[in-house]
Amino acid sequence: MIEKTALSEPGRETWWGDYRLALDDSLLWRIASFSFQVQRREKEWLLWHLQEDFVETEADTWTLETNICLSREDGDIKRYIFSQTEEALFIAPRLADRPVVAKATTPLFVQAGQQVEMYVSTPLWFSVSVHSRDTEILEIPIIRPSDTWFGPSTMQGELCYASTTHGRLSLSDLPLRPHRAITQIKVKNQTDKPLLLTQLSLPTQFLSLFDTGEGGLWTESVTLLNDDDSDLAKVSFADSPPLPHMSARQIVKARQKKENNMLLHTFSVLFG
Repeated sequence: MIEKTALSEPGRETWWGDYRLALDDSLLWRIASFSFQVQRREKEWLLWHLQEDFVETEADTWTLETNICLSREDGDIKRYIFSQTEEALFIAPRLADRPVVAKATTPLFVQAGQQVEMYVSTPLWFSVSVHSRDTEILEIPIIRPSDTWFGPSTMQGELCYASTTHGRLSLSDLPLRPHRAITQIKVKNQTDKPLLLTQLSLPTQFLSLFDTGEGGLWTESVTLLNDDDSDLAKVSFADSPPLPHMSARQIVKARQKKENNMLLHTFSVLFG
């Protein structure tokens, strides 16, 4: 028998949460083009996954099936050995482990002394923990983003992920997807020149995940403040997502501890 306790309110379905698996039972998730199966055996957990080519315009849905027999000629299999397995299983969404670079839908001129609010969605990882929530055995991106370099030169900067979606000025233009989380970003230009914003780097490793219910997964809001002619920004973080989701419940903590008024390479800008 397979039982599930959702992380969110009772009666609502989510693909993450606490599960209990009897011996030899299995669960199969299908999220967009990602398939993942977990099977509990007496002394091992068997994990199988398959990541197929994904087109962002495809309908994004997810399903959960029990005790499905799969041909494992495709995909990847991993076995995790224990002296004895326990029935507890915990599945969690995680944000990217390094910054995600997002482009504006079109280049934006942010006038001197003005600010703009953007909405960006970033990819999620699929985390598997057993026996207790402290025993994570696997973490894998649901849709593997491509790598990109972000910085003023090949000598300065850092390795990031490239987002497959663009930053939007209107939230209604950003679809909810089960494999992505939404962040509101405020860009403040406190210089005396217009700022041409083409792309930005969102420090997802410092962000938490919140379950908003029907509004999907969000992070806390982020403010990027620029007050000189550089790609550096003073980064500050709110305690929650913006309205109407300020009461959303935090379900996953940030990977790294954030500090007040962090100074990070976040902009790819030109000043006019």
